Amino acid sequence: MPLKIRLTLQGPPADGEGAFASFRHVSGVRGWVYRCLEREDPVLAGELHGDTWPKPIAASPLWRREGAWGLEFSVLLDPLGDVLRRGLEAEGRRLVLGGEEFTVTDVRVGGRVSYDELCAEGELPDPLRIEFVTPTAHQHTLTVAGEDGAPRKQRKVAPLPDPALAFTSWWHKWNCMMDYLRRERIPETLRDYLPLLAVARMAGRTERVLLDGSRPFIGFVGEIAVKLLAPAAVPADLRARLRALARFAEYCGTGVETLRGMGQTRVSGVESSPAEPREPRAIAPHEDGSRDR
Repeated sequence: MPLKIRLTLQGPPADGEGAFASFRHVSGVRGWVYRCLEREDPVLAGELHGDTWPKPIAASPLWRREGAWGLEFSVLLDPLGDVLRRGLEAEGRRLVLGGEEFTVTDVRVGGRVSYDELCAEGELPDPLRIEFVTPTAHQHTLTVAGEDGAPRKQRKVAPLPDPALAFTSWWHKWNCMMDYLRRERIPETLRDYLPLLAVARMAGRTERVLLDGSRPFIGFVGEIAVKLLAPAAVPADLRARLRALARFAEYCGTGVETLRGMGQTRVSGVESSPAEPREPRAIAPHEDGSRDR
């Protein structure tokens, strides 16, 4: 059962409200999560750390609202949520994120939804509005010709919004969770219809942020409206699967680096559980006036 764990933190004073746009904190968050899991279940922590599947945890940016700092985790597996909550409570209240010291003042469960509820009947909105709240990018593999003319695989990063890549990301994360849960997977035939998803409108920008202190990451922040071309050609059960994946996106995130705060996603019109407001915000300038773009 996907759920959100919300933390309230006390930390250093900061100007304004909204996301901590530099993302200096993300490496600290990832390490903290694994320490909490290892404290409670070392075997599970080791399996997750070494697993090449999408991680069943996503993290939000560090945000500030009404004078308090906050952080949110989305957990996609039932047992993992309990283990993480116990680990968070046992790990202690003090933590260092992005070189700044914080104190955890509250841990509570936020939104929660069952996989059966995600699959509840309903039509895919037309258009479907998807907001990428933090920089979002995809990795995909292309077949290119080598110097000798032989085909070879090359991994590329796609920082611009592509509905087929977004739904493929959600599809893959969903099916990985179903492997863990030994439940029904979404059929591969669904992917045959993804080329029928088209961007009708787009408003946003690419942003460059630094992960782990120095590693550049470029992704899209903004909103797109997606239309399903020739919806009558898509079987009703597969349209329902598309809707389930769109609801799942608010928990699993989109694309890569979701445990480092990237790919946070909000979808309108699919009756998702309420989430904390997560407004995108321009990257803060450095002291010399430049920006990470």
